[in-house]
Amino acid sequence: MAPRTREQFQKMREKSQGKILKSALELFSQKGFHQTSIDAIAKYAEISKGLIYNYFDSKEEILLDIVTDGFKLIKELENFVPTSLTPKQKFDTLLTVTFNSIKENSEFWKMFFHLLSQPDVITKLSSEVDKMYSSLFKMLELHLSELGVEDVENQAKLLGAMIDGVAIHYYLNQEHYPIDLMKDKVIQLYCGEEK
Repeated sequence: MAPRTREQFQKMREKSQGKILKSALELFSQKGFHQTSIDAIAKYAEISKGLIYNYFDSKEEILLDIVTDGFKLIKELENFVPTSLTPKQKFDTLLTVTFNSIKENSEFWKMFFHLLSQPDVITKLSSEVDKMYSSLFKMLELHLSELGVEDVENQAKLLGAMIDGVAIHYYLNQEHYPIDLMKDKVIQLYCGEEK
């Protein structure tokens, strides 16, 4: 059997890291950050504790990687909004992909909102959280400005709070919360059109 190539080792490394991050995300989401140990992550991922330490120095570093990857979702939202659309169409598209992301990435967002209630944990992530919200608000301000909304800075914060609120209610009662209806109501609020 031929020795493994550098590319094969890289793929194995990425697969192991991905397994660790996915397991940690699920456990952080279900049990919380403080209640999840490195031992629990290793057991859940069906790997050795030592392998985790080959890739990460601590549980905090695992969390930072998860949060950094998750926040990329916010930055990528804008990629789904074609520039050829009218301002109302862009806003509709942006909110549609945002609410779809809330549904499709529920484990990450459940964990994130859970972390917000743990000041000592969120303090460790404050730089990343600040960057994420800054990026989100700038994106919302741009779209609200194109719609002709006044006081876009504060309206972006209000809209961000509405999106956060809808997401939290959705995660508390996924089976019964009308997330798509709430998206339509937010679009109607800013675009003045019934969907």
